[in-house]
Order: sequence, then structure tokens, then C-alpha cells
Amino acid sequence: MAHVAVNDARDEFHGAVARVHDPEGRLRAREEVEEAITTILEEAGMTREEYDQITLLISLDGELRTMFEEVMAELEEGTGG
Repeated sequence: MAHVAVNDARDEFHGAVARVHDPEGRLRAREEVEEAITTILEEAGMTREEYDQITLLISLDGELRTMFEEVMAELEEGTGG
């Protein structure tokens, strides 16, 4: 699922940024995570705009958010996470 892969990429980014103390290194880390997210979404057949729209809908619709969280919990159980 694209959402899981995007979250993993963001987690890696936050870890990298915690280890980098210069602005250029942080910029490089940000560029790398953006490239990774673009690749993930392309492989899922989505644009960044589509992904952002889905994320917005989930955040605004409580019922949809509940369904999404249930699916995510099932995915985590299925992967041993």
C-alpha cells in the first residue's frame, strides 16, 4: 500500500535529518525523500495531488478515517508489525 511505503520513506527522512546538522545535508535529505515518495506514488499509479486529496478526505471524514485505520491495523497485523 502506497501509504505504508510513504510513511516508511518519511520515517527514514526523519532519521536522516536527526543525524545531519548542516543545511545542505538537510536539503539533500529532503530532496531524497521527495524523490522516494514520487517513485512510490508512480509505482502505485498515483500523482502527488491524488495522494494528497485522498489524505485530505480521510482527515476530514470521520467515518472514512475509521475505515482507513481499520485497514491499516489489518495490514500491520498481516506483516507482523
